[in-house]
Amino acid sequence: MSATALIPSREDLAARLAAADITPETIPKSLYAAFLSVAGREMTGARLGSFLAATVRHHLDDTPFAPHTDEERATVISASIVLRVTLLPDLIRAVVDDAQITTEALAALS
Repeated sequence: MSATALIPSREDLAARLAAADITPETIPKSLYAAFLSVAGREMTGARLGSFLAATVRHHLDDTPFAPHTDEERATVISASIVLRVTLLPDLIRAVVDDAQITTEALAALS
């Protein structure tokens, strides 16, 4: 059975995200709210990484502009890659204290 971590309370999670410069001012409010939705949950690293990657993907799919052209699709794909490569690893490191779970969560992003 995989190790699990208890995600911090909403207040602690918000403070940790702010320390990593992840705030409603730096990312879309709906995405920030989705990140806070895991507060207080117990999750494996793989589950956390998969949840975060899916959250970003769904957020980009739900943007007001539906990508109709190849150029728009490329922009959405690029944004997804940037978020997965930069934002999500920072978020995981800010939220998870356990090295093994952090490693599993980061691996689930790829």
